[in-house]
Amino acid sequence: MTKVQKQQLNNLELRMCISGDLDAAAIEYLRADFDLLAKSSCDIQLDFSYVPFLDSSGIGAVVFLFKRMRIDNRNLKIIGAQGQPLKLLRHLRVDRTIDINASLT
Repeated sequence: MTKVQKQQLNNLELRMCISGDLDAAAIEYLRADFDLLAKSSCDIQLDFSYVPFLDSSGIGAVVFLFKRMRIDNRNLKIIGAQGQPLKLLRHLRVDRTIDINASLT
C-alpha cells in the first residue's frame, strides 16, 4: 500500500514523500491528499525517492496538480525520481514542464 508523509519545509514550501507505487489504486487512495495540496498556499515538492513504479494514472494526477497550482502562480517540483518513474517522466516529456530533480533539495 502506498503511504504519504507531509513535511512543512518553511512557510512557503511543503514536501510530500510518497512511498509505494503511484498507480490507479494509489491515486484513488491519495486523491484527498492531492486535493489538499492543490488548495494549499505553498509550493510543493513531491518526493519520489521511494516510488518504484509510476503509471499513466500517477502521471495524470501529477499533471492535474501542476495545472491547478499554476493558476495560483505556485510551483511544483518532483525530487528523488529514479528508475522506471524517472524514465517515464522523461519519455513523456513531463520534465519539460515540471521541474524534476534527482537529488533532494
